[in-house]
Amino acid sequence: MPLGHVGPGTSMTVDGLNLHLGRTYVSTVRAWIDGDKGKQYSRPTSSDGVKIVDLSPPWIENLRATPAVVLQGGGDSVIEATLYDTTRLARVNVQVSAPDGAIVAKWQRALAVRVHELARPWPGVDAKGDPLPAGTYKVTVVARDGAGHEATASVQITRCAAGEVIVNGGCGTASVQPDGVTGPDVDSDAGASSTVPREPDDDCCSASPTSGPGHLTGLLALLACVLVVFKRRSHWATGPNAL
Repeated sequence: MPLGHVGPGTSMTVDGLNLHLGRTYVSTVRAWIDGDKGKQYSRPTSSDGVKIVDLSPPWIENLRATPAVVLQGGGDSVIEATLYDTTRLARVNVQVSAPDGAIVAKWQRALAVRVHELARPWPGVDAKGDPLPAGTYKVTVVARDGAGHEATASVQITRCAAGEVIVNGGCGTASVQPDGVTGPDVDSDAGASSTVPREPDDDCCSASPTSGPGHLTGLLALLACVLVVFKRRSHWATGPNAL
C-alpha cells in the first residue's frame, strides 16, 4: 500500500489488508517538515517485517456415511462432513480402502474457504467405475489448509453380498421361520429333530365306540374327532416344513 499521512501521531491502524500465508510484510515510516525550501523528508525507515503464519490445523466434524450398510444393488452411500480452518482450507481428499487396505477409489478438490460442507456419493465402485465385491470399506477424509496442516477422519461403509439382509447393523443371511416370518439364521441345537410335531390330542380317537344305547352318540363323536385330526395333520403337511 502507498504511504499515508498520519499527522503528528506515532501510530496508525490499517484494516482490510489482503495478507497471504507465508509472505513477509514490512512497514515503512518517513518524517517530513515544512521548511524554507518546502517540504523536507527524512530517509525511509522500515521494520524488520512480519511473516504471516498459521499455527492451528484444520478440523473435521460430523463425518458420516448414509447409509453405512448397503444391500447389493441398493445404490449410493453419501459421505458427508463439515471441514473448518481458522484461516483458509486449501484442499480436501477422500479415499476408499478395501478390506485388505488397498486404495480402490479417491477424489480431491481445491478449496479457498474457511468452512466447507462435504457431500460425496459413492456407489460402491472402483476408480474405473467397476463394481467392487461385498465387504467393509474404510473411507478416509483429509482436510489440508494453506499452511500445510492436515486433519484426518475416517468412517466405514459395509456393502452386502447377494442374498444378504441387514441384521444388527451389518450384513447377514435370512431364513424362514415356521410361522412364515423371515429372520436371521441361527444354529440349530445338536440332535434336534426335524420331524413334524405330533398333536397331543391325536389319541382322542383311539377308543372304539361301544355298543348299546350310546352307540350312535359314540359313533358321531368318533367321526368328529377323526375330522379334527385329519385337518390338523393336513395343516402340518402343507406348512413351510413340507417337502
